[in-house]
Amino acid sequence: MSISIKENSYKNFGRCLEISNGKVELKVTLDIGPRIISYSLCNGDNLFFEDIEDRLVNDSTQLKETFGKNSKWHIYGGHRLWISPEYITTYYPDNEKVSYKVNDNKVLFTPNIQEVTGFLCELELKLENEKVLVEHHITNLSGKTKEFAPWALTVMDKGGIELLEWNDHKNGWLSNRNLILWDYTNMNDARVMFGKKYITLIQDINATCPFKIGIDNRKGWAAYVNKGVAFVKKFTHNEDAIYPDNGCSFETYTNKDILEVETVGELKLLENNQKVSHIEQWEIIENVDKNAFQNETLIEEFVKKFIYNPMLLIYWQNNIYMLNLI
Repeated sequence: MSISIKENSYKNFGRCLEISNGKVELKVTLDIGPRIISYSLCNGDNLFFEDIEDRLVNDSTQLKETFGKNSKWHIYGGHRLWISPEYITTYYPDNEKVSYKVNDNKVLFTPNIQEVTGFLCELELKLENEKVLVEHHITNLSGKTKEFAPWALTVMDKGGIELLEWNDHKNGWLSNRNLILWDYTNMNDARVMFGKKYITLIQDINATCPFKIGIDNRKGWAAYVNKGVAFVKKFTHNEDAIYPDNGCSFETYTNKDILEVETVGELKLLENNQKVSHIEQWEIIENVDKNAFQNETLIEEFVKKFIYNPMLLIYWQNNIYMLNLI
């Protein structure tokens, strides 16, 4: 498939770079962020949330004390790169212009170096066939040694259902999975189903409180079904790595507006000028009914058909990219 790359204006987000192969299309903001603000089938609905009204903003006193009196952090929507563990400096107000460089079917998006933190947070996209490779790069340019992990958050539009799979490896008499909770998480929340093999989480526009969990996602995938399709995200969980938030390589958050599908990279100590990378692979599966997941048997049918069919997966290790066929 040939790749089309062009600048245009998109809604109230200003200049965006549109990347398409005739099958799927991405839009990435150039005046702010960057955010991958839209991901869709060509002529299809955007699967990502867009904060057109600019309602979800952090302009707290703590943020202004950290970044300056006029500082505001905007969710904007779409997909973003953050720093974990979460702290006030995570909310860097990325409201400046973004440069980009095209190399064949790969595009690197580079914002300014973050003031205060000294981080350079870049996104790199490769669109090939029907899959998208999203590479997240963070370079420590602070002049200091810092411990952190890359955190890739995809903000999905309202009205869908998320699918996750529990770890199922045998561990003798020891536990084989982590479930991490936040102080506002209600385990009796009607939006979530904790099954024997799967977890489902519904985005409910009538929800009155947020909900968040984290897991050590050794299966390396998550899906969000909405608007007649499934957004599938794959990544690598390193069993020997240390992850933030008590061992979370995956986190998910929802409220009345959004549902976030979040992968988390390894927690590492980086010297000045060192870079860490975290990779995701995206795909859109067509003709999937969000109401079809009423029990684990139906979920299993979807997973066997679309998640575990032989395909190329992307692994990252020691800054070397390797393709492994499973």
